[in-house]
Amino acid sequence: MMENGIFFSIISFFYCIFVTILFFSKKKIKNNETKLYGILLIITLIGLFLEVVPTTMAIRGVISCPKSFTLFLLRIILVYLLVWLSLFT
Repeated sequence: MMENGIFFSIISFFYCIFVTILFFSKKKIKNNETKLYGILLIITLIGLFLEVVPTTMAIRGVISCPKSFTLFLLRIILVYLLVWLSLFT
């Protein structure tokens, strides 16, 4: 059984993959809204990947990395959040 609520993130990752495949496989009107939505979908996939993989590895005890790598990963997640939020302004 998944621990610490990671189950929701994993299901969200698969759902987002499904929505992204549907969005990019269909013919659509090219305007600013659809372009922005496509960018948000891709950024969301990257963010979910950045959340799910390290968390799953930490829960299973696989990850044993130096502190500098952990700090780098946290900064990447912060940059992801800032980019995601900046697309709404």
